[in-house]
Amino acid sequence: MVRAPEVWSTFNVRGEGIVVASADTGVDWAHPALQNRYVGFDPGAGEVDHTYSWHDAFGQYAYPFDDNNHGTHTVGTMVGEDQSNQIGVAPRAKWIACRNMDGGFGTPATYIDCMEWSLAPYPPGGDPLVDGRPELAPHVINNSWSCS
Repeated sequence: MVRAPEVWSTFNVRGEGIVVASADTGVDWAHPALQNRYVGFDPGAGEVDHTYSWHDAFGQYAYPFDDNNHGTHTVGTMVGEDQSNQIGVAPRAKWIACRNMDGGFGTPATYIDCMEWSLAPYPPGGDPLVDGRPELAPHVINNSWSCS
């Protein structure tokens, strides 16, 4: 509906060099349409480092986890691609993520935490003012919010 194939063919771009961030219910980082696009994963070596690529505002998960599947869905819409399907608008972009909702609901504090982390990712347990790395900030941020 957004005519992504037309953009791909007209401009010969599919998100190369772009990093998108998801602030949502989390992400299933090992999903076959997403894993190779995860900034924290080196597909050639098969190694993963979540240090600056994942943040859980609830402090529960040290790796990208999605307890609601909504974040996985939205990251798929952004960058998803497997061997035979280009489901994402920018299938060559990379992604990072912050979990701002638990069971589909967040708070203003968790939303702000993810916004802060997205501006300058910092390692787990790090101090955002000291350990934040603005050079690792994404080019685009997609947010999903639901407050009770």
